[in-house]
Amino acid sequence: MAAFSWVGTARAVRAKVLHLHTQPFIESCRILGYSRAHIAVRHILPNLSDVLLSRFLLGVNSCIMMESTLSFLGLGDLYRPTWGTMVNFAYKRGAFLRGAYQYLLAPGVCVMLLCLAFYLISL
Repeated sequence: MAAFSWVGTARAVRAKVLHLHTQPFIESCRILGYSRAHIAVRHILPNLSDVLLSRFLLGVNSCIMMESTLSFLGLGDLYRPTWGTMVNFAYKRGAFLRGAYQYLLAPGVCVMLLCLAFYLISL
């Protein structure tokens, strides 16, 4: 998951940095003779916090959903309890046929509420 999830964040950060380089306050810093390191640390990096925070929180949502999906499909660690594994075990033991929806509903609602909480934080 981590090997490929950084690409979208890198693209968004690059776009924001290119946008910030054209701003007048960066040009005035260059005219005043500040070094590139000073401009990057003191002026560009603080302006990236909104992009980094929102992309990080949405990335957490994606990782939670991927992990629970892979665990449901049986590709996760079966010896560690996760919400996807709980749904997988309930499904394999006939929770639908027996009408035991609480075993399916509880982990699903927990995943939904956790992802909703991270999404609302990112707003």
